[in-house]
Amino acid sequence: METGGPRRGRIHGLRSFRQRGVDPRTAIFEREGFTPPAPEAVDNAQLRGRLWELIYALAGRRIFLDHTDHLDDRGLYEWLDAFLDEECADCPPEAETNYRVDVSDQGSGTDRGIETWLRYYADATGRQQWADDFPKDHIPPAEKPPHDRDRFLPEPPQPLPEWIPSGDDDDPLGLAGADSEIRIEDLKEEIAETTGEEFTETEFADLPPAAEEAYLEQVRDLERDGWQRPIDQLAAQGSAPLPPAELTDETLAANSGSCCTTSPAAAL
Repeated sequence: METGGPRRGRIHGLRSFRQRGVDPRTAIFEREGFTPPAPEAVDNAQLRGRLWELIYALAGRRIFLDHTDHLDDRGLYEWLDAFLDEECADCPPEAETNYRVDVSDQGSGTDRGIETWLRYYADATGRQQWADDFPKDHIPPAEKPPHDRDRFLPEPPQPLPEWIPSGDDDDPLGLAGADSEIRIEDLKEEIAETTGEEFTETEFADLPPAAEEAYLEQVRDLERDGWQRPIDQLAAQGSAPLPPAELTDETLAANSGSCCTTSPAAAL
C-alpha cells in the first residue's frame, strides 16, 4: 500500500476539495494571492502581458482554454473576467483534475456559441454532421479565425513517453555503467602500483561490474596493509602444514592441538 508520492497527493487534494466547497473563481485565486485587475484598469500597453499572466494562472489551477482565436486580446480578457466571477468547485491542483474551457461557448447551447464554433472551429465532418442533425439551422460559412493564439496556449501535463526515463531513475543518462568501468580500471592500477606487478584476474572476470568493483576494493585494501596468504606467512617462519600425502592417523595424533608442524622431509 502506498503511503506517499503522487497517490497521496491526489487523495489529499480530493479531501481538500470536499472541505473547500464552491466559490467564485476570483475568491479561489485571491486565496492563492493572485488578483487579476479589472478590464477597465488594464490599458492597451499592458493588456497582452496581463492576458497571458491570467492564462497561465488558470493553467496553474489546471484550467485550460480552447478555441480563443475568434477573440482579440481585450475580448478574451473581458470574457475571462466574466468567467472568473462564476462559481465553481475549488479543486486543488494536487487532485490532478484538468478542466477544459471552450471559449467559443459551443457547449453552452446558445445560438451565438454554436455559430462561432461552426464558423471558426468545426471541421468539414462536424459541419456536415450538424447540418444533418439540425437541418433547420443556418450553417455559417467556414472562416479562418482572425487571431493566432490557440497553438501557444498551455496544455495539461502529459505522461512521459516510454523512451524517456522517469524521474525516479537514479541514472537517467545511463552513465553508471561507464563510471563503474572507469572505477574498475583505476582500482587495477592502484593494485599494480602497490604490488609492483600488473594485476590480472581470471576467476572473477565474469562478475557483474558492481561485484567486481567491490572485490577489487578489498584486494587493494589488503595489498596496502601488506596482507600475505597464511601459507606464505608460515613459510616465512620456517613452518608449513603437512602435505596431504603425509596426513595419517599417526601424524595427526602426534600433532594434535597444533595447526601445523615441520614437515618430516624438511627436518632431514
